[in-house]
Amino acid sequence: MNTARPVIILDLDNCIANDEWRIPFIDWNNQNRDERYHVYHALGGYDGAPDLDWLFAFLAGHSLKLETEFRVFVLTARALRYRRATEWWLKEHLPWPVEGLLMRNTGDNRHSAPLKRSQLQTLLELHDVAPEDILFAADDRQEVLDAYRSVADIPTMRYAIHDTDAYNDPRSAIRTPPEILRAAAATFEERNKTYGQNYKQVGPTMMALFPNGVELRTANDFTRWHMFELLVVKMTPFANSNLVHEDSIHDAGVYAAMIQSFNSEINK
Repeated sequence: MNTARPVIILDLDNCIANDEWRIPFIDWNNQNRDERYHVYHALGGYDGAPDLDWLFAFLAGHSLKLETEFRVFVLTARALRYRRATEWWLKEHLPWPVEGLLMRNTGDNRHSAPLKRSQLQTLLELHDVAPEDILFAADDRQEVLDAYRSVADIPTMRYAIHDTDAYNDPRSAIRTPPEILRAAAATFEERNKTYGQNYKQVGPTMMALFPNGVELRTANDFTRWHMFELLVVKMTPFANSNLVHEDSIHDAGVYAAMIQSFNSEINK
């Protein structure tokens, strides 16, 4: 029987701290990342009390009481220079003490996903935390949760207070081709860590399922095939993840339901 205290991993901005009012203070003209976000982060101590109903609802759904002694760790992309104000805010607003606050080192310009992957690795290696002790890790960005699961098989929860973008300059909605290509390359590398070279497995899988080929003639044939192919595309990354990537199997179930509904509709 595991007697270790349950561990909760929380994100900060846009997960438990409502940073939306601070986003206009980001200096998009500043090329230095630390300085670009300086005022935005410096104002973090003035955030209001968080709405933690989603957290309490999760705990209640797992028959856990607020009074349970949790080990709470906060993983954030805020830089170390804001530690004192951040610690004060957490002490004032969380129902449990924060055992560990892992922050970005000054000058570390990595995106949130690789940064927090490293933070989780540090947590597991240096803070006496085992993956099976982790009740869940929450973050507002799905790529961060995917990065967590590339490190260890832990439950994750995506929760975002708002959908205002704090990562991209709102004045530059039109990006240059090199910017688009660099972003695409970063996305490919990040997804590949979770999904593997999934696209190379779809062809052999289809050949195994349809050794005699497929004949598609009508619009309904193509529609049904399209949904089935999407189902397979979700099944193969689920297999690549050792049957633990919840998003893939969830999406596969959605496509299976869509196919069943479509078949019922056209067979009336």
